[in-house]
Amino acid sequence: QVPEGRVTSYGALAKALGAIEASRLVGHYMAINPNAPQVPCHRVVHSDGRIGRYSSTRGVEQKVELLAKEGVRVEKGKIADFEKVMFWDFKGSRPLNEMRKYQEALLPRLVLEDRREPYSSAVAFDVAYADEGAFAAGALFDPKQGTPGSTITVHAAVTFPYIPTFLGFREMPAIKALFGALVAKPDLLLVDGNGTLHPRGMGIASMAGIELDTPTVGVAKSLLCGEVADPPRKTGDSSEVLVGGKVRGHALRVTASARGIVYVSPGHLVSDL
Repeated sequence: QVPEGRVTSYGALAKALGAIEASRLVGHYMAINPNAPQVPCHRVVHSDGRIGRYSSTRGVEQKVELLAKEGVRVEKGKIADFEKVMFWDFKGSRPLNEMRKYQEALLPRLVLEDRREPYSSAVAFDVAYADEGAFAAGALFDPKQGTPGSTITVHAAVTFPYIPTFLGFREMPAIKALFGALVAKPDLLLVDGNGTLHPRGMGIASMAGIELDTPTVGVAKSLLCGEVADPPRKTGDSSEVLVGGKVRGHALRVTASARGIVYVSPGHLVSDL
């Protein structure tokens, strides 16, 4: 939709899709565009007017030449008269906005109460990726005995890219396939991702809990949102994670290493800690 003689930015394209969080994804697809310049990714630049990169044998030099042919000048690495040539007027649906609405529509169904204790069985889920698609793995655990049990893996197709705050749409197909393959359903599900510790309070652990009708807890390796006032220093210590002044989860130190902190938050059918 970006016409000749105009440029747009990675962030503007992400907003046109419905979420600024997709900016890095937009950059990725610009970099692997197999149909340039017919699909004119040379018209996509940084939000401050910097020319950015171009995936061709001659790189940025060719990007500048293509823009010049269309009447867009580049001066000292930036688009001249950037505000005048910047294109914002995208038409069409915003799919990520619809996905955000789905997350928000699940919120009334979210239950943050321990309604199904005690737990006699738990399973931890994680998803990894390769060229062949997604591989989901589950590890069973007996909370009473404190002993590990059997493991299970499944392979699933990947139909959605990684976009921060939208992880559930990428991994739920693999998680559902793994859950369906379990011989006995667990009382508690641990998910590699966030529960309520999410900008909209509906991370993948909460989505999984609601859609699978199972108590869930989110255990994420990185902090998606919020602040940890006093990071835990000793193994086993935890600190509150605040979002908008409210406790949404806890930072838990599991090892002494620099990256030895995980972020735990309730998913569904468990208390808000």
